[in-house]
Amino acid sequence: MARSAQYFESRIVRSDRETQDIVRGTFSAGGTIGGELLYRKPTSTTTNAYDDWFRYVLFSNADWTTPEADVTTADSTATSVTKTTSFGAGWVVGDVVRVTVGTNAPKYQVITAKGGSGGTSVLTLSPGGLATGTGNVTVEHGSYVKNGITAQSMVITRAFNDLPNTGSPDQATEYPGSYLNGMTLELSTGGPVRMGWSIVSYDEVDDVSIPSVSAGYAASSYRVFDSVSSVKAFAEGSPLATFTATQLSLELTNNINPRTEIAVEGASSMRIGSLGVSGSFTRYFADNAQLAAFKANTETAIFVALQDSLGNGLVFWAPSVVIQGASRTGGGKDTDIEVQANWRAKKSATYGETFRITRFDA
Repeated sequence: MARSAQYFESRIVRSDRETQDIVRGTFSAGGTIGGELLYRKPTSTTTNAYDDWFRYVLFSNADWTTPEADVTTADSTATSVTKTTSFGAGWVVGDVVRVTVGTNAPKYQVITAKGGSGGTSVLTLSPGGLATGTGNVTVEHGSYVKNGITAQSMVITRAFNDLPNTGSPDQATEYPGSYLNGMTLELSTGGPVRMGWSIVSYDEVDDVSIPSVSAGYAASSYRVFDSVSSVKAFAEGSPLATFTATQLSLELTNNINPRTEIAVEGASSMRIGSLGVSGSFTRYFADNAQLAAFKANTETAIFVALQDSLGNGLVFWAPSVVIQGASRTGGGKDTDIEVQANWRAKKSATYGETFRITRFDA
């Protein structure tokens, strides 16, 4: 995070070879913040920064939804769950659920259809792969935010707490009028799930007072999502089909740009652009599914489900994507053949959205 400025050097030609003047033009502020993905559940006295930032970067029109009560003692097949009169109006096609059959590990699913008869309610799920269960199935309904058009700005304060702070002014820098211009998610073999945030601000102001903040979380409350034990599902296709990958990346951008005007220092306002969601993944070559989708321009989907060691889950879902490039690569002797695919999301005609993030408390 920093302020940057434009400078213009006079082009007047002088016989003494000197520069006539250097003039400062407008300035801007912002930058990027990198980190590792954590699930940090808010309490009565603390807020969850990731929850807020997920909502802000999506321009969500509403706060995180209130999930429906868990449904227990249900039945299951590989692709559905059934329960007498339990899945009411709040269980909507397009919602993400977490299904646990007996002592099996939970599986994250999308509701693709809802029906039933004779007092029995049935949810059809994707990508499926559930064990068969009778009376021993629990279905949890997630809380979510999705892309919208409501811009949210914030003030970011960067406090240098290792320096002496004895009151105003403190050793702190403030970025007023900050917008989240983008987000990145990166998974690779054997490491943490990495997050990145792109920020556009109106200005950078030094020597501000450090604001009071609520108490932090106990160290034991932090669990970093990793790319081994935390990954519960990669799924792609229409319908969704799970697969294994060696790399997956996701990038979201809001295409925000500062507006500048004559006689105005800094940005006069922010231009909010269109939402862009794209990414790539690499997998060992096992079939031509991605190449076929690329060549046929077939609409597909991307579904990534993560769960930390405490049982907290996050699901990233783009219900309508287009594979914009796919290739098979092989380096030669003693190397694997891999499929590399690039994708870009668009508004789903079925679900009416481009991107959704769903959370599940442990």
